[in-house]
Amino acid sequence: MPPSSQDAIDARKEEIGGHIETHGHSTAAWTGVAIVTLGALVASVAMLFPLVWLVVVGLVLMPVGGLVALVMGRSAKAPAGGEKQVVR
Repeated sequence: MPPSSQDAIDARKEEIGGHIETHGHSTAAWTGVAIVTLGALVASVAMLFPLVWLVVVGLVLMPVGGLVALVMGRSAKAPAGGEKQVVR
């Protein structure tokens, strides 16, 4: 019988000393990246046309995406055990 995915995760935890990297695997990270990408897209397309105001809007969206990710990440509630909940 093949090992279950949980068995594979447990085996990998033992192999690397119990630490599993979870950087970027959250709703906050995905939302921030989506906003930054949208800002880059808006600014890039606006550069093709003489729309300076739209370029500025795109450029403003990029740091806003970073701030949104930061605020969402910090506001994530920790469960009773004290560890942040990991979204997979």
